[in-house]
Amino acid sequence: LKVITLSDSRQFWETLEAMTPDLVILDVEMPYTNGIEICKVVRNDPHWSELPILFLTVHSDADIVNQVFSVGADDFVSKPIVGPELVTRIVNRLERIKLQRRIAENQQTKVIEQMKDQFVSIVSHELRTPLTSIHGSLGMLSSGLLHSGSEQGKRLLEIAVDSTDRLVRLINDILDIELIESGKVKMEKDICNVADLISKSVQAMQVLADKAEVTISVCAEGSLRLYTQADPERVLQILTNLLSNAIKFSPSGNTVWLMVQQQGNEILFTVKDTGRGIPADKLGSIFERFQQVDSSDSRDRDGTGLGLTICRSIVQQHGGRIWVESVLGEGSSFYFTLPSLSDCHSAEH
Repeated sequence: LKVITLSDSRQFWETLEAMTPDLVILDVEMPYTNGIEICKVVRNDPHWSELPILFLTVHSDADIVNQVFSVGADDFVSKPIVGPELVTRIVNRLERIKLQRRIAENQQTKVIEQMKDQFVSIVSHELRTPLTSIHGSLGMLSSGLLHSGSEQGKRLLEIAVDSTDRLVRLINDILDIELIESGKVKMEKDICNVADLISKSVQAMQVLADKAEVTISVCAEGSLRLYTQADPERVLQILTNLLSNAIKFSPSGNTVWLMVQQQGNEILFTVKDTGRGIPADKLGSIFERFQQVDSSDSRDRDGTGLGLTICRSIVQQHGGRIWVESVLGEGSSFYFTLPSLSDCHSAEH
């Protein structure tokens, strides 16, 4: 055992950060502070809340014991105590901690393995679908039964091309999300004018909107004065993905709104549509991989089922939040936030 003792309790937090102990022994009464207060603060700190704490004190009355355990102590030992007995108590406590950690690690490993197996299974299925279409279409053409110049032949070529495009998008999205979530992709953050991001995203989606006969309406008063420190290409990826979904699921003649506003130290982006909406039982999982409102969405709407997952990962990499509100049959509103920079901060740059 490696033991570090402190004669001055004011050094507690500095020592805690420096050595990251496996267990802390406190007394109720200590110079400059109270052990119960230290225990209370430790338990309220998310980083140290699980740190095992043992109290060693001359106090043994019921009130003190109740106070000690009420603030989250793991064990209580009354003085005087024989040295070997104290060491045994400490060793036993540490062994239990090691066992609990091992159990937790094993459970986490099992969960990761299950997620990996599920992911591989879904990816295999998603890849197989376009590959089957490509193989079937090209097989018919190569057999000589159909001429590539005939109407049926041209249709088979279109199916092969469309399936190839979907396959490329799917592979790119899979690679993208794996790199982002693993932290291997560095966000190239810069100071961005929000109005520029809005303008570029709308321009990128205008052709799709015109084809679907859907209007994009922007409500972003004051966005010229809004700045955020972010990777502009990744923010555009979020905006175009959300706008694309809103357009695809909106009936012709409808409007999709893109709204931006300052909320405290954050910038709130909203993409709202009046399409078919999302069922309540899907709202909690809509940002998970390969989640679709309907199983035919990825095929009928040219989606991969990974767009919203990628959006969530990018937003989280920027320290923001993303969520959705929806009423089935009335439409959906997707929200995400990015940190806001003050005017003076942006002006300096």
